[in-house]
Amino acid sequence: MRRFIKRFFIILLLAGAGILALFTFTNYSDGERAGNITKLSRKGILIKTWEGSLDMGIYQGAKPKIGNVENTIWDFSVANAEVARKIQDANARGNRVVLHYEEKYMKLFWVGDSKYVVTSMDEVMEPGTLNQVPANVPPQQQAPQRQEGLGQQAPADRKVQGENL
Repeated sequence: MRRFIKRFFIILLLAGAGILALFTFTNYSDGERAGNITKLSRKGILIKTWEGSLDMGIYQGAKPKIGNVENTIWDFSVANAEVARKIQDANARGNRVVLHYEEKYMKLFWVGDSKYVVTSMDEVMEPGTLNQVPANVPPQQQAPQRQEGLGQQAPADRKVQGENL
């Protein structure tokens, strides 16, 4: 009887390890999503993970109608610090990004707070823009322009009212 119980627990332990490996190393799906990064932060008490949010734009449903507008925010985790740095750099430049991700079967606390794990990122360059200035930098002030007005002399080639040339 003791031998049976010992084998049962070993089989149960191996089955649990197999299921854990399945959830950790395999993906339910993969894909990509595009939008603007709204947040990227490093969170956790013991295990720090990169967590972020992507604003994919406004969605009005299959049949758009007045008042049926909602922002679509997508939460994700980033396992690689180098990918997180690239996302931060693109966000600092104010560019849209395309995030390539893998969806896990369930969220795993040592991977992140989301079951969507970003594996790579592409920066979207908007046509007709240089995409070099960060979005949070105020525009340069223009130098004051000289205007004609009171107390200023008119140019020589213009006729001043009341003068006969």
